[in-house]
Amino acid sequence: MCLGLGGLILGNSLYWRIHALRASGTIVGVVSRNGAYTPVYRYTLQDGQTHIAKSNTGSRRFAAKKLDVSFP
Repeated sequence: MCLGLGGLILGNSLYWRIHALRASGTIVGVVSRNGAYTPVYRYTLQDGQTHIAKSNTGSRRFAAKKLDVSFP
């Protein structure tokens, strides 16, 4: 059962890695939430549309430092 679940997770991960669109982006800010800092980035797709998104991972590494960056 564990091997089957692991295989499903691996297969899903590989599927999205192969079929996902690629775009370059720039970090434009940082959001502080529950003591963790999450980057906010802006990217432009090949069709010219610009999007702003927040990462789904964050870090508590800089919790002791004051960051003066904010998300508009």
